[in-house]
Amino acid sequence: MLGALAKMGIVSVDSAKMAISEMFSDERNVKAAEAAYKEMSA
Repeated sequence: MLGALAKMGIVSVDSAKMAISEMFSDERNVKAAEAAYKEMSA
């Protein structure tokens, strides 16, 4: 969800990735956010 919000400009991609990393130890969560960011159309 944060990846999609980053794509909409509500949060920055770096902020979203940092927040996810701080909340969840599994790196797959960051990768999922990156995938959501890339999949969102502009």
